Formats: sequence, structure tokens, C-alpha cells
Amino acid sequence: MLDKTSYFFRNDGRLDEKTYQLDVPDIGAAEEIEIVSWKLKEGDAFEDGDELCELVTQKSTFPLEAPFSGFIVKILASEGSIVHVGDPVGTVRRRSSVTN
Repeated sequence: MLDKTSYFFRNDGRLDEKTYQLDVPDIGAAEEIEIVSWKLKEGDAFEDGDELCELVTQKSTFPLEAPFSGFIVKILASEGSIVHVGDPVGTVRRRSSVTN
């Protein structure tokens, strides 16, 4: 399992403050990484720790887990796509917490 801090969730200023681009994390010396499956579809909600998609290299399979609660806005790389470290694969939105 990957350390959640190694995931690339970034906001480059073109997105609102709660929306992040989901980039392929650095999972070692892998040159090519395949998206085996998405566990959610666009619009689906997820919780901190939920598996968003499954990535596979020549050597191993890795779950890409959510570091916060939110929902999938857009899937940018479909199942079976070959991607590289830093490539955008989706857009996610952090869920707002409501306090009474």
C-alpha cells in the first residue's frame, strides 16, 4: 500500500479551492503504469481511505486511496490507459464539513 502523502492532489489556481487534480503518484521506478480499474464513477462520493482506482506496474498492483472525503468530479484516464508519474487521471472535490 502506498503512503497517502505520496499522492499528487494539486490545485494550480485554475480550480476552485476545494477541487484538486488527481495525478499519478510516484510508485518507484515504474516507467509505465496502467489504470486497471476505477472503483467509483463520476459523481460518486468517497471517504478518507477509500480506494479510488487500482494501478498496476510490471511488478505490482497498487490501490490509489483517497486522502480526504469528497467526490469524483471527472475521470480523465479510462481503465486500460497507460499513464506515467505526474499524469492527471481525474479531478476530485473535497467534501465540505458542516459545523452546527
